Amino acid sequence: MLLTKFIPCQNGSDYHSFVVMIKISHHCITSFAIISISVVLGQKSFADEFSGTWETNYGDLRLLETDGVVIGDYGAEGIILGEVMADGCTSGYFTNGKQYGQFSFRLIENAEFIGRWRWGSNGPGQSEMWRGKKVSNSIPAFSNFFRSDKKSAHIENDMTVLNGLWSTSYGELRLRESDLFLYGDYGDRGIIAARWDGNKYEGFFINEKKSGTKVGWLQWEADIIAGRIIGGSWGIIGESLGGNWTFQGLVDESDTEQFKNLSIPGSCSPMWAF
Repeated sequence: MLLTKFIPCQNGSDYHSFVVMIKISHHCITSFAIISISVVLGQKSFADEFSGTWETNYGDLRLLETDGVVIGDYGAEGIILGEVMADGCTSGYFTNGKQYGQFSFRLIENAEFIGRWRWGSNGPGQSEMWRGKKVSNSIPAFSNFFRSDKKSAHIENDMTVLNGLWSTSYGELRLRESDLFLYGDYGDRGIIAARWDGNKYEGFFINEKKSGTKVGWLQWEADIIAGRIIGGSWGIIGESLGGNWTFQGLVDESDTEQFKNLSIPGSCSPMWAF
């Protein structure tokens, strides 16, 4: 006769050990065997995506991973937008006040990432890595896309009426909308990232063709039901330069399969490009 008894051992982690006592009776001889087995009981991976709140050595990140990108708030006034690669790596751009930079993050164990950054697109890399640890898996509210004191809670939204290649007074924009965000390529010049506040899109753009590491802001009206971006205003943070940004219409609604400007070439290789 074979009898087994499982005794859980508490060890303060998501991994639990069991002592298995096996009683074997055969020809009136009874023997016991004790086996220790460690198993994982439904452990949820906390680092399987970038969505959530992260504490890092350069300030907090409040991120959403959606439709192949990572987008969200950086610190008290910056935003971040990057493309997710297949190997748990994302790279792209961040803003910090009047300046922008490039970053690359790679997910590692224990809900952490390691990465690097640099100012602009050709600036020197920071010798100390950018490190982060996820402190909440909940998708946070976002505030840094707005120029006034607003917060926008996360709302899942699978509308795609604004997806495509748009003709505008400042060149073509390859845009995608997801969960109230609107983001994508600013021609061959940089990137655009904005969020819907209930009445209009507000956000920022980067133009790498301009000198320095300047960041621009934008406010666009849109008719979501009609699938039309009307346009609005823009300016450069800290400067008087600005104007009207008008939209002529959607040129190609299928042209959002692959962005050209979001990811940094080589940044998700085993050795970073910067």
